[in-house]
Amino acid sequence: MSLYGAQSDHSSQRTGALDTMSLHSLDSHLLNWSPLGEELRPKLSGKRKYSTFDEAISDDDEMVAKRPKTPEYDDDVETSSEGSQFMNFVKKTLRICFKLLILIIFVATSLLCFATYKNWQCSHNRSQPLNIEQIAGQLSSNLFGQQLATSEIVSSLHTFTQSPQSSLLILVLFGWLGSGKTHTANLLSSLLPVQSNTHYVTCSMPGSVAGIPSQIARSCGYSLLVLDDLDSADEAAVDMLEKLIISIHNEPNSKSNGTIVVATTSSGGNSVNKLLLKMSKKSLASRDSVTSEEILSVLSADQVDIPLHRTLTGHNIPVKLVPFLPLTREHLRMCATRLATGQGIKISDMQVTMILDQVQYFSKELPIFAKTGCKQISAKLDQMMGANLDL
Repeated sequence: MSLYGAQSDHSSQRTGALDTMSLHSLDSHLLNWSPLGEELRPKLSGKRKYSTFDEAISDDDEMVAKRPKTPEYDDDVETSSEGSQFMNFVKKTLRICFKLLILIIFVATSLLCFATYKNWQCSHNRSQPLNIEQIAGQLSSNLFGQQLATSEIVSSLHTFTQSPQSSLLILVLFGWLGSGKTHTANLLSSLLPVQSNTHYVTCSMPGSVAGIPSQIARSCGYSLLVLDDLDSADEAAVDMLEKLIISIHNEPNSKSNGTIVVATTSSGGNSVNKLLLKMSKKSLASRDSVTSEEILSVLSADQVDIPLHRTLTGHNIPVKLVPFLPLTREHLRMCATRLATGQGIKISDMQVTMILDQVQYFSKELPIFAKTGCKQISAKLDQMMGANLDL
């Protein structure tokens, strides 16, 4: 009996020659089968890959090469890739250039708008004049007993604004303490058309003033420089302030319509007081009739040196000396009434008289001119109101 069929070898012989491709032909092969030797076995890799079915079933021992990981491009593909990269680079460059162009146009437009605005602002500031009538009215109503100083200041400002060649006006306000010099400088500052063009320098601590000339030169319209209390400045500080004014005067390229310098000092106050006491012994009304020439003549006779005057005059810079007269008892009465009204305080004439009796005067024989001004009246008024509240 065959291993793979029901018929035996004898029955196969009766049918004729054996079919070598039939299942019965395997019987003889099985009888002669033996395993292959190690040297005859094909060496197969566990990671072998086949591209076709024929390669998978082939008994050929030759190894099939793996496919390359990276495809190989021919010259046409490389040329096409380089062209694409160049076009991308050109596109990116054009986009960057376009963005830069937009940015440049924006910046240029912004600068043009800013320059146009600054030119308009400068033109507007330069077109604003000093209101001489308003200045005269404010000085007359807020300064008690200083008609002479008010007249001198208003006249100087009028001449200054009517002279295009004049670029600098220097007003040195001199007189006794408390006569209203600093108050006058503050009033002029508040009446300046362009408030940002005001510069204050405390003479006791002048600090760095080197940048003021250039600031004034760049300022359009009228500028004001206030030098308060020259008496507190030492020699070095006065020299610094003189150089400051000379620099302003010599500035060639200035947009300013002109610069007004207002300086305050108590120098010469003693000579003015002596002159008025002497004149008042003859006539009490002589205070209202005194002139600037008479006062300047007394200063010259007493050899009084007003700060800034000598040095600036030597540099051909005109300086206007404005005298402030000592206040009388009646002027202090007006100060007390004005201060009380401004603070909403009701004060009687008797209370005002009590305040005035506390003020010291220059002459015991002729107690007309007070040694202090309205600042002291304000302090005494506060003391009186505080005492009344305590009661």
